[in-house]
Amino acid sequence: MAIFGKVSDAGVFVSTTSTDLYNTGVRNKIGSVLSIKHLTQNEKYCFAVAAYDANEDVSNGIGTTGEDIVCLHPLPINLLSAYLAKIAYQIGDYETSEKAADFTYEQFTETSFYMDLSINKQLYDINY
Repeated sequence: MAIFGKVSDAGVFVSTTSTDLYNTGVRNKIGSVLSIKHLTQNEKYCFAVAAYDANEDVSNGIGTTGEDIVCLHPLPINLLSAYLAKIAYQIGDYETSEKAADFTYEQFTETSFYMDLSINKQLYDINY
């Protein structure tokens, strides 16, 4: 497999000649993790992958060009954890989704002895 990519240009798809970005057009084993380095912040990029057959030829052409990806670095940790929660849920990894959602929730909430005391007193007054 190889990933191909380029700076996004509306309506122009990625092809097997789209190898100007670092680490694009390089064959890798299926399941490999690779990095595309030296991207420009706030620039849009698009990518596609191709598989190779035993003869080292592209098998069935290059895949569909993916959606544009904006290079935003660094992304806030709470945004990344929210994305992780959403995507993990979509693929059925509910344990990871719950952990990421809990982490995201904790970024926007605060525990306070006095707030909790006030809520507990209200509950105590209602129940007794």
